[in-house]
This record gives sequence, structure tokens and C-alpha cells, in this order.
Amino acid sequence: MGAAGDVVRKFCAAFASLDASNLRPFLTPETVFENVPLTGQFHRAVGVNEIVSRMQSKLSICVETDFKILSLIEDGGVVFAERSDYFRFPAGTFPTIDAHEWLVCSRWDVADGKIALWRDYYDVTSSLSALGVSWQEYRTYLERARAALA
Repeated sequence: MGAAGDVVRKFCAAFASLDASNLRPFLTPETVFENVPLTGQFHRAVGVNEIVSRMQSKLSICVETDFKILSLIEDGGVVFAERSDYFRFPAGTFPTIDAHEWLVCSRWDVADGKIALWRDYYDVTSSLSALGVSWQEYRTYLERARAALA
């Protein structure tokens, strides 16, 4: 595995701390994160501060997380990976389950040891259905978490 793949593996491992500030060393002021299946303000974040804030709002509603890379393909500075993103939430946070695994495919562009582009693809409908919430309800959870962090 090359340097770009190593950066991505370490970046994914950093999520286990539940502290998004641990993602900072992997990002730049210009890094772009695209959450492809989502729309509006949740679709795109630009820059280390916005990305860290977005990820912390998601991590703040978790008690455990694990981003497991199932397969990874690297071509120079471009990395594609299939992941299993596991999230465990405090009991009763969502109506149906307290833990869920999202299957995610991602693309990262890595330059000079930093992530310049991070793009996630996944089936948001089946994930929210498993949690027992609509997109609007899930969005409300994230907005409350973000407001509590401010």
C-alpha cells in the first residue's frame, strides 16, 4: 500500500476517538467533503473547520464508532475504498435500534499527505429506515447536536 492509502486508513481510524478534532491533521483549509446522497447544507462541506464541525455533530450523538475498511484500491493519490461504518448510539436515541452499520464507498484525493477531496456514497434510505426515522427527523438530531456544540 502506498502513502495515500496509509493516509486514508489513519483518517478512518481517527473516527474511533469520537473526537473530530483528531481529523484535523489529515485535512487542509481547502479540503472538500461531499456527502453524495444528501442534499442542501448536508451535501457539501469545505475546509477543515467546516468538516470537523460537521463530523463532530455526528460523532456527538454516538457512544462508539468504527470505520472499517473492507477493501481499498489506490492509484497514485486517488483512493477508493469500501467501508463499514459502525455507529452505536445511547439507548433510546432512535426508535428501532441503538447501533447501525452503514456500507459506504468513498473516494479520496490525497496530495502531500493531506486529503484534498473526500466523497462518500451510500444508501441513506435503508440506513434511516433501519434507525426508524425519516431524513427530516435524522436531520433534526444532527442540527440539535451541532447547536449543542456551538
